Amino acid sequence: MRVKKTVDRKFELRLEINGEDDTLFNMLREKLVSMSDVENAGYRKGHPLIDKVEFVLFTKKKPAKTVLNAAMKELSANLSSLKRGIR
Repeated sequence: MRVKKTVDRKFELRLEINGEDDTLFNMLREKLVSMSDVENAGYRKGHPLIDKVEFVLFTKKKPAKTVLNAAMKELSANLSSLKRGIR
């Protein structure tokens, strides 16, 4: 996975990710939009055969990077719990 920041502002973060499909980003978007600090979050895939995702995050009061990191930690904990449950 190759990540390129296209916009990096305090309350706005835009990323271009190569080498991924939208599976991961659908989970991440769902987690982010459920958080109170998030104004809007989304992603788009330009073409179904190209593994390139454009991801965008707008936050209200907390820095976008901080909110994104918190969401990823929560997702990681949820997936680890699921993994333990199916062993």
